[in-house]
Amino acid sequence: MKKSFSFIEVLVSVTIASTVFIAIITLANQNLASAQLTRDRFLAANLAQEGIEIIANLRSNNWKIYSAQDSDFDTNNGGLLVNWRGQSGCQPTSVDYCIIVDGQYVANYDTVRLSAVGGGNDSMRKDNSGKYCQNGVGSCSGTLTPFRRVTTLTTINPHQLQVDVRITWTYNNLAQTVSAEDRLYNWR
Repeated sequence: MKKSFSFIEVLVSVTIASTVFIAIITLANQNLASAQLTRDRFLAANLAQEGIEIIANLRSNNWKIYSAQDSDFDTNNGGLLVNWRGQSGCQPTSVDYCIIVDGQYVANYDTVRLSAVGGGNDSMRKDNSGKYCQNGVGSCSGTLTPFRRVTTLTTINPHQLQVDVRITWTYNNLAQTVSAEDRLYNWR
């Protein structure tokens, strides 16, 4: 007597094998999607931190420019630097840095000016060297990315500035957001 598999046994085996195979493929697909979202969040967190550092650099450069003279210090207010946020009226061709005032801005690491948000300039591009820049600000060129960055500046008091940076993008038709906040002080 020859032993053989019945049609039902073969059908059950194929069903079990197919179910296991589909589960493995689904798990691998979800794993890849999760890895991409994690990569995007990591990148967005770094872009947000860069936004804060751009504003901190503007403040530091203002200190460097305006602390050369004793007249730039307020002797009635603990000797703090008067123009730590720049001066109004600086010209686009000037070496001076423009004033840092409350509002929503875009800026690049290679510019010395803040630009008001508008006209799609909050979208980000990635150039051939791998650096990210804000579309329409300075000499930004490269491949358009899904990321958008807006920096909001709010005065807390005359010697304290709150910097909020928000990165937004869409992943799998869902809006994603990463935010970073810092406070800059006039400690000079």
